[in-house]
Amino acid sequence: ILESLVKEQPNSPWLRELQGQILFEAGRVREAIPPLREAARLAPGQALIRLAFGRALMEAGEPAQLRAAVEELEACLRIERDNAFAWRQLGIAYGRLGQMPQADLALAEEAMLLGDYPTVRFLARRAEEALPPGPLRLRAQDLRYAVQRDNLTREQREQDDAMRRRSRH
Repeated sequence: ILESLVKEQPNSPWLRELQGQILFEAGRVREAIPPLREAARLAPGQALIRLAFGRALMEAGEPAQLRAAVEELEACLRIERDNAFAWRQLGIAYGRLGQMPQADLALAEEAMLLGDYPTVRFLARRAEEALPPGPLRLRAQDLRYAVQRDNLTREQREQDDAMRRRSRH
């Protein structure tokens, strides 16, 4: 049924995305890449399509595809910065490429969105110490400063205290 719909509407990015997602979820990752690539070409401004394409590229596991995955995930995050799952996927992709400071920074961004301030402090500091001077290091500093206890609201401090208590047990 889906194949006939794609033939009827070849320029529908959402049908192409669905086709790719079905293949991806069935474990046919390499086969999922062409329809997801086409969906991203047809709808470059759709964050969820870019995320799905980036994730498929990452799971294919080849170094060239990992670099392309980073590009797609970064494109997704330029459109939708508050997507914690996309930050996690970007962190994983950077980690698989061996770019640990960038992985730490991406995972710190995810932790910030989830309100996990102890993790933000740890990962942002580690990224800041390893990154060369430039915009990525400045972002790591921004994250670290944002979660200093003096800069948190009362609600955020209470959430931070609860996270600390949970991590001790």
